[in-house]
Amino acid sequence: MAGKTEEELSKFDRKAFFDGIRKDRPYLFGERVQPATTGTNGAAADGSDPKTPAAGAPVVEVAKEQRFDAMKAKPEEVQARMNKLGLNPNQL
Repeated sequence: MAGKTEEELSKFDRKAFFDGIRKDRPYLFGERVQPATTGTNGAAADGSDPKTPAAGAPVVEVAKEQRFDAMKAKPEEVQARMNKLGLNPNQL
């Protein structure tokens, strides 16, 4: 619109202009609804529960069986565990 005379501006038809743009470039007039994700109310944006689901019973049982307590283990058991994990206390 810059550089137009008063006569050209008075003859300008806004409705025709925007109807033409709406046909040529419909993406400019579309609406994309997206829920806000800025809150910390404890729920996800899609309304689902954000908490991690509990592990199944077999997973918990296996974890309990494979638990290693270095405080109660003998020094040989600790060394064997460190070797199994590929750890060398002399390189730390």
